[in-house]
Amino acid sequence: MDFQAIYQVIGQVIPVAWLEPTFMKRALVAVLIISPLCAVMGVLMVNFRMSFFSDAISHSAFTGIALGVLFNFNPYISMVIFGALVGVGITRVKRGTELSVDAIIGVFFSAAVALGIAIVSAKKGLTRNLNSFLYGDILAISDSEILWFLGFLVLIVLFLLYSFNKLMLIGINDRIAKVKGIDIISYDYIFAILLALTITFSIKAIGILLVTAMLIVPASAGRNLARSAIGMFWYSVIISLLSGVSGLATSYYLDSATGATIILFAVVCFILTQVVRFIRDKLTVRIKDAG
Repeated sequence: MDFQAIYQVIGQVIPVAWLEPTFMKRALVAVLIISPLCAVMGVLMVNFRMSFFSDAISHSAFTGIALGVLFNFNPYISMVIFGALVGVGITRVKRGTELSVDAIIGVFFSAAVALGIAIVSAKKGLTRNLNSFLYGDILAISDSEILWFLGFLVLIVLFLLYSFNKLMLIGINDRIAKVKGIDIISYDYIFAILLALTITFSIKAIGILLVTAMLIVPASAGRNLARSAIGMFWYSVIISLLSGVSGLATSYYLDSATGATIILFAVVCFILTQVVRFIRDKLTVRIKDAG
């Protein structure tokens, strides 16, 4: 893919000061890919009531990075692999015990974080290699990483086109889904792996500390506005894109952390949608009372 040609087109179509540097154009392309990816998976995560799951995966990525650095292995790859293994592990244990999902996730969360802290404390020099992953740095993303993000987004879209209704039914009532012949166990594992990969892929841009917010906040804002599952998807994607682009531009002028600025815009959008929902609900009640 000729990224230089794409960047030239962006510069011609959007002639603004903050997009003059090439690294900002690259960051914009990354935002346009990562934002809808997180929004889509966030909607499913909220539907499956797995917000705590995303926290466990994002913090387990810390341990995956530490292991990669410790054994002189690519920390980005070790982060992705370890995050996927934790996701599969949580799903496997969930299927074989009567413990609540929150308790299981809490155990994995604690174990992963404790292991990461133990590794970092034993090897003092590892700390300086972890800062970029903790806070994220979308301005340092490379063209090859953008290709990976794009390929993964295409995979997620194809998966949703095939299984959207099944996933939504499983999230609403897995017993009915099972009666209808849906392989709930397989979808549980597939979704856990895809969510884990989404989180670990996004960490490079958003950071371990904020990646969960990128999944939850736009999806929650979309739920405030939407009256259907499809509507929630579209509202979430729009809010995520708006927050991503606005946060990227603002961080350029304020010289603030890009990931944090993006999340702050998403939170503002959530607050606004909450106000809209409150007003809409009040008006609906008054109309019903008047009728």
